[in-house]
Amino acid sequence: GGSSPLLIKGWGPQVTYTVLMYSSSFRGASVFLELKGEKGTLAWTQVVAIKRNAHEKGGVDVFSLAGSDVGDITEMGVMHSFGKPWKCVCVEVVNEASGVSTPFFCHGWMGGGGGGGSGGGGGG
Repeated sequence: GGSSPLLIKGWGPQVTYTVLMYSSSFRGASVFLELKGEKGTLAWTQVVAIKRNAHEKGGVDVFSLAGSDVGDITEMGVMHSFGKPWKCVCVEVVNEASGVSTPFFCHGWMGGGGGGGSGGGGGG
């Protein structure tokens, strides 16, 4: 057994996140996520595409992200390698260890090389 050191990122217990991107015009660019939560921050990490449906209108791209367990996710940042803005509707992050899903709604077009999401309101 044992994990590949390439997948270890950050600190503490390692978990796998499944990331669902609801976007209209995704193409094979590199996408990086930053997660901030109650336990700490998972620094910018490239996500790995595991399923692509974006050629369909309203498609969903599914990514996998391995890294530190940040607990309840309070903030999320998105970076990508597009040279131009792209339209993103929603990014949903699922902690596979806890089963908790945290959606972040984007505000239309995201600029190249940066962007951000912010959760609307706290959970109960």
